[in-house]
Amino acid sequence: MSSELPSYDNYFIRHSQLPDIGESGQHLLNNSFAVIFGAGALGLPVLQSLLMSGIGRILLIDPDVVDLSNLHRQFVYSAEDVGTFKVDCASTYARSFPHSKVATLAADVTDNLEKVLQRTDIVFECTDSHKCKQAVNDACKKLDIPAVFGGLYQSHGTVHVVGQKGGCYRCIAQSGNAADCADAGVFAPFSMLVGTMQANVGLRHLLNKNDAPASGTQLMIDGASMNIRKLHVPMNKQCQVCGDAQILSLENEKVTDATLRTGVIVLKKYTDSRKDSLTELKEPEDVLLWTPETDVETYIVACATGSRANTAAAILQNKGFENVQTMSLAALNLKL
Repeated sequence: MSSELPSYDNYFIRHSQLPDIGESGQHLLNNSFAVIFGAGALGLPVLQSLLMSGIGRILLIDPDVVDLSNLHRQFVYSAEDVGTFKVDCASTYARSFPHSKVATLAADVTDNLEKVLQRTDIVFECTDSHKCKQAVNDACKKLDIPAVFGGLYQSHGTVHVVGQKGGCYRCIAQSGNAADCADAGVFAPFSMLVGTMQANVGLRHLLNKNDAPASGTQLMIDGASMNIRKLHVPMNKQCQVCGDAQILSLENEKVTDATLRTGVIVLKKYTDSRKDSLTELKEPEDVLLWTPETDVETYIVACATGSRANTAAAILQNKGFENVQTMSLAALNLKL
């Protein structure tokens, strides 16, 4: 078997044959530099998709080691890798793709992102770390680097495009933590689907395709029904990056009866005796059709994790509601 490196054009000829990619588009991918944060359930399908698409340079960042609970969905790792840095195993896997150069960092670089992201063409945020997502968001906004954020919670997934237009990650994630598979669980095929969608969106942006979801767009994927909703996330007036006000947080605070009387919007069916305090809406954009109570000055928006609540809060704030706060249903102390 020949050890000669296969021709790039022949290797990716099926891409080049596509009318909306062609040879020029494929060589654009080859000359691109992508950074991936997270080598887990989302980061690995993103990495695989970028390698298979011929991205020329990739930096993979993750300080974690392989855990036994990762193996059912993080396809690069095996039982022999438990305790090994994830990026070391992923680097070995990437050697099978001869036209991509992959560098790795097994470290937390959130305090040095502006240096790390120099000359980056696109960023993929694939962690479940709220701290990392915020830091990546802030750096990408400052450096004008497009970023695609992925999120998972059980059978719900999100893909959010962050750029100079539209709402950023902070606009909809005002407080709390990103969803954590360790606590909530995740269905293996669904994590690979969301990661692959995240990569597809980013690659369309690299190719400068007008049909790619614009910055400020969030895709909400239901892994059970396979419904996909596309939302436009407006810039939040209270966002620390896009707005000019500090964000208030009630995450992890127990809600008292007095707080409940301020008015609560719940984005999920509930069972609770205090129904006169609550308004139930099913989806974030339903607030556009909602008639507010005239004597309420402050609203709390709640959902299972706080993610959809943050989207609804951003919409409300851009409608002129200044006192809107978010939290998870667990913090709200409701019975599901």
